[in-house]
Amino acid sequence: MAVTADATLLTASSWHGRRRRARHRGRGYPSWSVWACSHQPSTLSAGGDSVTFHVEACDDPSRAIAGVRTLGLGVGLAFNPETSVEEAAAAADGADLVLCMSIHPGYSGQEFMPEAFGRIERLRSLLPEGVRVQVDGGIHGETIRSARDAGADLLVAGSAIFWRDDPAAGYLELVAAVGDDH
Repeated sequence: MAVTADATLLTASSWHGRRRRARHRGRGYPSWSVWACSHQPSTLSAGGDSVTFHVEACDDPSRAIAGVRTLGLGVGLAFNPETSVEEAAAAADGADLVLCMSIHPGYSGQEFMPEAFGRIERLRSLLPEGVRVQVDGGIHGETIRSARDAGADLLVAGSAIFWRDDPAAGYLELVAAVGDDH
């Protein structure tokens, strides 16, 4: 659902499968680029229209992006707080979006890492205009507007909505916090 002309609020629960692959890289599990080539048809047949993967879990991001593209899917590249913005931006050639993690992946409800605001600004400055900047982690009423102002146009919220007694009210509070003057 569009929040403003240039910002979208997404809701999501933890993406545990993606995180497990990132944690187990180098421990006998296939790299993400191998997984991408063999499993993306099931994403398509299930009705999915895009795939986002972590650069840290992929030996060859350009190959993975190309493999996803051959199926007609959109593609995003995510990166963890320890990965440099420059590395992520360089690896994202051909991606539709780059997802800046503003927490350490693993569980919902973590606090937004304040240094992520500078990372979001830097990322936005390095990417071509048509590539969207997504932020995941710690997005709530006190961080959503600043993340958007730093350059994010896709904002992922989980616990700020789903840990509420009234998820619809939580969503509306986030929409109001983003504002519509952009």
